[in-house]
Amino acid sequence: MMKNKNLTWTLPVLSILLFFGNCNQKNYSSSEKEPKIALSQERCLGNCESFKLNIYKKKVKYEGISNVEKKGFLSTSVKKITVDSLISIMTTNDFELLENEYLTNLRDLQTIKISYNGKTVTFHKREAPENLLVILESLVNYAHEIEKE
Repeated sequence: MMKNKNLTWTLPVLSILLFFGNCNQKNYSSSEKEPKIALSQERCLGNCESFKLNIYKKKVKYEGISNVEKKGFLSTSVKKITVDSLISIMTTNDFELLENEYLTNLRDLQTIKISYNGKTVTFHKREAPENLLVILESLVNYAHEIEKE
């Protein structure tokens, strides 16, 4: 009989916890918007740094995959001035005017993707124009700063 008594109060409490837990999770995910700037450097057969960097209005998410100082997930706040300066680099270097792809037929080249304002550019470094490489360098340098935190 004691088991049934515990069960009668456990189920409603568990239901309430699950309900509020799901509400919080739903609110969190719905408040997450697309990142302002995203960088993804995929793996290659060599020693390419492979990581993902998503820069939001107030935070940055980093995932180190291979050949990086920090592997795994990292999330931290980001200063508005940092986001503004990275956006300035994107606009100064005419990201919006770039083609969507700068790829070769070679198999072992690292594929890199940069997204900004709903546009994604996929490329191999050897085919990328200079202004795209300037953007890449700025984002990679910022990723290295994040790794050191």
